[in-house]
Amino acid sequence: MFGYLYQLWLVWDALRLKNTIQVIGLVVYNAGILIYAAIQFDQIRDAADELNKSNFVDAEFWKDVKPMLVALPCLMAFATMLFAFEAWKLYDEFAWTIYKHISADLRLKRRYLTYQVCHPRHLSHTRLTFSDLHCAPEV
Repeated sequence: MFGYLYQLWLVWDALRLKNTIQVIGLVVYNAGILIYAAIQFDQIRDAADELNKSNFVDAEFWKDVKPMLVALPCLMAFATMLFAFEAWKLYDEFAWTIYKHISADLRLKRRYLTYQVCHPRHLSHTRLTFSDLHCAPEV
């Protein structure tokens, strides 16, 4: 949930700056969260089995949670595909807007691309994303 709140802020920032690279990066980030949600199914099942053996949870716990854990990645996959389509449309729109501002000057286009890739906010987003996905405690 917190990953999506953070992503919401990043989407707002990308739209404000018309940063196509950040929008594409957010689609990849969304796909990463989708993969994490799919992996979470097995981890929660294993944890529920262990807790059930020790009588810490009801025997019906897994039956209650399983439908939600199946539906969540399916809904996230649909939302990711929708987000990717919107990113493609935004890419077209932002490309035209940027072209109108910097014209056909190749030097200026390269500088603008470097600015978008090396922007400090983009780099901190990448660091936070990988630390969130790779340093998450395992159940």
